[in-house]
Amino acid sequence: MPLLIRNRHFDRPNTTGDLFDMYPHLQENAKAFCSKPLVDVDVKCLLYVQQREFAATIPSDRAVSVIGSDDATTCHFVVVRHTGNGAVCLAHCDGSSTWSEVPLIVKAVTSLSNHSKEGRLELHLVGGFNDESKTSHKLSLSLLAAFHKLKEDIHLETCVITELNDMMVEGTHRPVVYGIGVNVSTGEVFPASFPCKGPAEDLRSARTFTGGQMVDIYDSSRGLVKIGPCKWSPNLDIAFWMSQNDDTILKFLSTSPMAEPPHFVQHMKSTIEFLLHHPSSDLLFPGGQPQCYRRTEEGGWGSFHGNFSFFWMRFLERRFPGNSARMVLRKLFLDQTTAAPLATTVFYTGMSVLEGKPDILQDWRDKFLNTYKLVNFALVPLYVRTCFTGCCAFIWATFLCFSRQSGDGTAGAALAWVYGSKTHREPEQQSTADSEEEEDDEEEEEVLVEDGMTEAQNAKAK
Repeated sequence: MPLLIRNRHFDRPNTTGDLFDMYPHLQENAKAFCSKPLVDVDVKCLLYVQQREFAATIPSDRAVSVIGSDDATTCHFVVVRHTGNGAVCLAHCDGSSTWSEVPLIVKAVTSLSNHSKEGRLELHLVGGFNDESKTSHKLSLSLLAAFHKLKEDIHLETCVITELNDMMVEGTHRPVVYGIGVNVSTGEVFPASFPCKGPAEDLRSARTFTGGQMVDIYDSSRGLVKIGPCKWSPNLDIAFWMSQNDDTILKFLSTSPMAEPPHFVQHMKSTIEFLLHHPSSDLLFPGGQPQCYRRTEEGGWGSFHGNFSFFWMRFLERRFPGNSARMVLRKLFLDQTTAAPLATTVFYTGMSVLEGKPDILQDWRDKFLNTYKLVNFALVPLYVRTCFTGCCAFIWATFLCFSRQSGDGTAGAALAWVYGSKTHREPEQQSTADSEEEEDDEEEEEVLVEDGMTEAQNAKAK
């Protein structure tokens, strides 16, 4: 069914100007929206959506109270909300595949409101401006057309797009609103900015930079942000951009160079640097599994085991770059005094809890030094260190479990096992040597007998 405005269907417009001429109240609502104060959203309640991402949830979600996104110039924000149960979705669309993206956005809301018989679907569109290439105008019309094709009735409530989100700054067109947030409980949509854009900001930006399509990043039933698995291949040519000046990067990597926010160039360089450090995406998603983040007690998004190793290795390399002896020793010292004790504590205390031991720290008190880390920092490239560490940790954990079953899990038990194996092997080697000597003696006796018989026969013949 076509979109509805004020409970009436309207024909698909040829231009955004035609739409606003037919419904002047949209212009008034847009002016009121743009005049709202900019809200700096607290990270403790935020679920941030990057370009070509969408997320949906319901008011009862304790992990998220605001969904938001920003840094849009020609891009558009799409908010769809069901007024019955309050299910809401926010998407950051850039026009890469609008016709396939819109049904996904609507389905994300309807799937959360299947049991709600009352209410309706409402649409809020914000984004774009009067750019010279008319990219914003094309995306505005494309979104309106895609919503017109849906079978669901959708009511257009907010339409702050293209010319209604435009202002002149020193003779240059710019968007009035670069970012929005939506209050999950009330459904209010408001201009917003976001000091924190995580989790995994660089990883998500790299996914978009390498051609990733629109994706749902949030599982509201479990309160999990799920990233990936992503796919990209090594492309060292992108290192070219790291040596270019800001104007060149703006000119070739932006659809609207004159309207980008001040941090655009630094954001692009950070994304490219991330891709250079991780030329293959496979190592970031062991076993093809996504990276998952859950709301922490402090209010951020946290993940421990695999992602802890990834971020720890990246921090060490950025803080102490290179593989010189001095840098390797620094990284080794920090790793052994900070990360290794933490990981060892988790292993031993976790095993003790599972085994029901009264003193969960008893086994933890005796532990080994992970000497493989010296090789890791000195010889292993940064982009495979997490994988190398994981493999070594797997072998190490297997050995620890074995030593715990066959002994007390200490170095003494390990040495006893090693030397015990050698002791068992030595008698076998000695018995093997004795057998070989006996066989040699028997062969010599047989030769002597044969020679003796031969001589006797020759003497008899003579």
